[in-house]
Amino acid sequence: MFTRMRDNIVNEIDFCLALLNNADMYICICNAISDKQVSASVANGATTLADLQAELGVATNCGCCAETAKEYLPGGRYAPVASA
Repeated sequence: MFTRMRDNIVNEIDFCLALLNNADMYICICNAISDKQVSASVANGATTLADLQAELGVATNCGCCAETAKEYLPGGRYAPVASA
């Protein structure tokens, strides 16, 4: 009985982790812009908030997402790490 319970819990945790790893996190709720879209824009050359605004429309409505979006730009917390 305990083995079955343990296996079910492990399966549920694996399922939740799989969902989290593939889930989009919305950066801009107003315009439904995800972290993956912002990351892709940065990978394609966006270097300023103005670039992200022009390409995606992020932070063009209420502006609450501007600081988070900036964290994806070069030098930000979520910016891609350059490989050596």
